Amino acid sequence: MAPVEVIVISVFCSYSLPMPQSLDPPRIPVIVGPTAGGKTALAVEVALEFEQRGLGTGEIISADAFQVYRGMDIGTGKATPAEQRGITHHLLDILEPDDPEPFTVARWLELAERAIGDIRSRGNVPIIVGGTHLYIKSFLEGMFEGPGADEALREKLRGLKSPALREELERVDPEAAKRIHPNDQRRTIRAIEVFRLTGIPISEHQAQWDRAGRVRQDAVLVGLDWTAEAINPRINARVKAMIEAGFVAEVRG
Repeated sequence: MAPVEVIVISVFCSYSLPMPQSLDPPRIPVIVGPTAGGKTALAVEVALEFEQRGLGTGEIISADAFQVYRGMDIGTGKATPAEQRGITHHLLDILEPDDPEPFTVARWLELAERAIGDIRSRGNVPIIVGGTHLYIKSFLEGMFEGPGADEALREKLRGLKSPALREELERVDPEAAKRIHPNDQRRTIRAIEVFRLTGIPISEHQAQWDRAGRVRQDAVLVGLDWTAEAINPRINARVKAMIEAGFVAEVRG
């Protein structure tokens, strides 16, 4: 299976952000790049360009793990209404920060696919911008979901203390233990659950999935490649602007 097409836009100065020249629907542009790299601004420009070409209005789907939460605007770099320039944005402000259910990669992928179907049904063009590496990877390559949840087993595992959970994870799946932070109880429990239900480490399930080489064919990956000399001033300027906009109050509030 052919790999997903990749367009790399090299950015050499802080005021230059060239448009890609080979974006044509029905492929879905997936725009990635460093923090403060202008991903959302480029996505908006691409959306407007599609409209000007008579190809349908572009609509942006956020692939950011934190922009889904209401009230987390400044710190997440969420596009303001002015920055959105009238372009519809999806998967912003859909959850409260204290929502008891974890917002998983699988949940994001489900909502993203639903948004894509909705956008296309109206003759418009979905554009994904992010963000969170696992979201982008799951969109382009799919994801291993594993066996369904065993709530009784999960409840039992939640009753164990963190050191005991960590010890079991390191014993049954040392590879996963290298990737999962000791304080990440949700992922730790899931990895142990998968092993107990299947007898196969979750890391091996994931490796098998990766080796299968599934690649989405209706997408094009657009990468913003900034030089350090160009991106560092932008990052510094963003941090300063965040503080001035009230980031500290947002965190406290």
